[in-house]
Amino acid sequence: MSRCITTAMFPRNNSSNLDAQIETERCLDLRNEVNSFLTDSVNITPIERKKRESGMAQITSFGNALKEYQDSTKERVKIRERVERLRKQFDQFNTLQDELGLVEGFEQSEAERETVTEQYDDVIATAITLLHELEQTPTQTTTLRTTDSPTLSTSSTAIGVHLPKIDLPKFDGRLEKWIAFKDSFSTMIHSHPGLSDIQKLHYLRLSLSGKAESAIESFTISEDNYKAAWDQLIETYDNTRALVLQHAALLRDTPTMTDDSAESIRDMINHMQSQIRSLQALGRSWENIANDLLSSIAISKMSPGTKRDWEQTLADTTMPKIADIFRHLRNASHRCRTENTTTNAPVTIRKRASAATDTPSRTIPETP
Repeated sequence: MSRCITTAMFPRNNSSNLDAQIETERCLDLRNEVNSFLTDSVNITPIERKKRESGMAQITSFGNALKEYQDSTKERVKIRERVERLRKQFDQFNTLQDELGLVEGFEQSEAERETVTEQYDDVIATAITLLHELEQTPTQTTTLRTTDSPTLSTSSTAIGVHLPKIDLPKFDGRLEKWIAFKDSFSTMIHSHPGLSDIQKLHYLRLSLSGKAESAIESFTISEDNYKAAWDQLIETYDNTRALVLQHAALLRDTPTMTDDSAESIRDMINHMQSQIRSLQALGRSWENIANDLLSSIAISKMSPGTKRDWEQTLADTTMPKIADIFRHLRNASHRCRTENTTTNAPVTIRKRASAATDTPSRTIPETP
């Protein structure tokens, strides 16, 4: 081909004009045959064009689906499948686009490819980011195991994943254990849609011991008693003021390190952080925690009678401020001072009167 072009453009000196014309015509015919061959070899059928258009439409459809995503195990699987399917369709789109560029023009084809590629990259990135965020709090298959009941399977997990069995949460009535127990039991049992109230009450009984068990021992196993038993526990232990004061006291009385070992340092940190996290779970800010610590110190130093009088002034279970405690203590101090003054006043008068009566009379000697 290159030889034909060269001959046509620069004919040899020893060739006649007729020979040059024949050579030129032969080269033109050869070029037309090559172009015809390329055109025929990249001819895109209507079906292939439909596949290309379908791939472009799938990108738009997937992007719209991600905007309206509602989380569930099934929907997560569907996202993964659509990502893989869309990748294959995009590879097919690129192949067809290469062929289309030879037929309809390179610049137009590449401009269209760039637009579609940008849309594809955006949709795939959105899908992968969404899956990554969802995997931070995965929906997992868990199995509850108790000593007195068969295993209980909770919500479905990722396909083909077998997780270890989870024991029922336990609660013995200690206030510092209530928050963790309530959160775990609520998630695993109380909010489980596949359990009847009779089953929930059965699992609740198996989870309790000590004083907590005694709190609901009067409730028999029946459909109507689960809610009443759960409400009884909430009323008994879900007391904000009592819970805050308990965790503040445990934070205040953090055990002293026994030595300078890494274990002792870690134990102290873990203890303090555990109480702080419990207070934060109760909605306490850092400012609130500072107030709770001061209140805990003041209350721990009250005498039993003063503490009882203070508690009788509280109208609900909210945590009081340290300023309110100081105000109560000042009022109690003034009241005690007034009562002591009133009680001691008659005694003083009687003592003075008695002293005047008991004073011996002085005898005046006669004047000679």
